[in-house]
This record gives sequence, C-alpha cells and structure tokens, in this order.
Amino acid sequence: MAAGIIADSWYQVKLRLLRACSYPARMYTRGQSIQCGRFEEGRNTKTAFIGLVLVVFFASALPAPAADDDGVFTTTISAGSTLASGNSEAFQVNGTFVVEGEKRELGSVRTGAEANYGRSTTIEEVKSTTVHNARIFGNVKRTLSEVMFAYLDGQAFNDKVALVDHRITLGPGCGAYLVKNVSTSLSAEVGPAYIWESMDGINKDRWTVRIGERFTRVISESAKTWQSAEYLPDEEDFYKYLVNTEVGIEAALNAHMNLRLVVQDKYDSQPADKLKHNDLTVVAGIGVKL
Repeated sequence: MAAGIIADSWYQVKLRLLRACSYPARMYTRGQSIQCGRFEEGRNTKTAFIGLVLVVFFASALPAPAADDDGVFTTTISAGSTLASGNSEAFQVNGTFVVEGEKRELGSVRTGAEANYGRSTTIEEVKSTTVHNARIFGNVKRTLSEVMFAYLDGQAFNDKVALVDHRITLGPGCGAYLVKNVSTSLSAEVGPAYIWESMDGINKDRWTVRIGERFTRVISESAKTWQSAEYLPDEEDFYKYLVNTEVGIEAALNAHMNLRLVVQDKYDSQPADKLKHNDLTVVAGIGVKL
C-alpha cells in the first residue's frame, strides 16, 4: 500500500511539472508519452535531469563552510581469495580499491572500484564460472548545514553470470545526517536517478527514485563496521525494483594493514530469464592503506 502511495505521488509530481510548460500538453495516461509542443516527455525530462546533475556538480565546487580541519582522504586496496581442492576444485578472487574522506572545500567523497571472479571444476572435469562481475562507484556529498547535504551518486556495474551487460545509474539528490559524531554516522538520501541497463541483450533504460542510507561505526581505535542499502524502484511500478546492500567489518593488523569481512547482496525483482533474484557475495581479505 505504501509503495502505491509513493508511486501515485511521483505520478502527480510529473503531471504538475508538465502542465507548467508553455505549450499545451496532451492527456497523460500511464504507459503513454507526454508531449509539450513538439517535444516528447522523455527528451524534455532527460534534459532537465542532466541540468539538475550539472547544478549539483557546480554547487559542490562552491566554497564550503569553515571546518575545524581540512580532513583527510584514505586510499585502501583490498584483496581476498578462496581455494578449494578435492572432489571438486573452486577458486575465487576479489579486489577492491576505495578512496574516501572529507575536505573542507569539497565535503565528503567515497569512490572506488571492485571486481569478483570465481570458477569451479567438478570431479567429472566440468568447468563453470561461478562469479564474474565488476563495479565502479562514486558518491559526493556537499554539506548544506550541520544536518542537510546535497549529493551526486553514480555507479556502473557488469555481471556476466547474471547476464547484466551493463547497468549505469546516475542521479543527484538531498539527504540528512540522522546521527553524526566522531564515532558514529548515519545518513539517509533520496533523489531521482536514471538507469541505463542492458540485460541479456535487451535494453531496459528507465527512471527511478533512489532511496539510500549508510551507517558507519568506529568500534575502537583499530576496528570499524559499516552498513549501506539502496532501493531503486521503477518510476511507474514500485514493485519492480533493485536493492543493493552491504555489511562489513575491519580490524587493523598494524598502521597500514587490516583484516576485513564484507557481505554484499544484490536483489533484482526482474532478473534475466531462468536466473535467481538474489546474488550474495561474502569476501574475507586483507586491506592495505596507502
């Protein structure tokens, strides 16, 4: 019921924006295009969306409010692997590169890339690829006040096992820090986004509303944990959606190395034919801070 209310609200917002155009718009029904003069809704809306992205981008370049310090950026490279031998052989490797931190002139940034690959061989010498995906991502937050912020979020994803040729998501929005202190941070974000997707050779480009949150907690001077989740429903049917979640914990071995355990889950309500909705990955490895 809540999803239906949100979907109807999104529909009403679109309709009111279109009525504000200077040219007469023809009647809007779900599944049909809307025209303002000679231009289709898709072209006009995408142009406005790109403009909104540029506004957020240039706003992030403006001088930020003074902070107690300039903050620091940390760069971490992590790698993990799994090897099994016996009646069956299995091998899996993971690599992650992350840059994150805060700067007085920029706000907060978290960006990076990750890749997973795995294969297995049965006793009958049947070989198969079990994991083969890669992702690059970035999230830039621009502080507006002690609580509010504007953000620009984007990512590109490929998964050969799930038949995702590419899935690129980009969108600006606003958010708020529900909790923010030296040891704990909890933020919530919401904003429009556009998904460019090709799955098993079929294009599924669409608009979405991105709803996300991220929690981090410094457990001690040498350990921390984090959790994040985002919900990406179809603009006209909130029961068609993507959900991406991550939970992780890491503990320092010394000043530059740490042990880490990360659990990632990707849920697609409309996967490729004969494939499962869920993809769960558990990665244990060692990270090095540069």
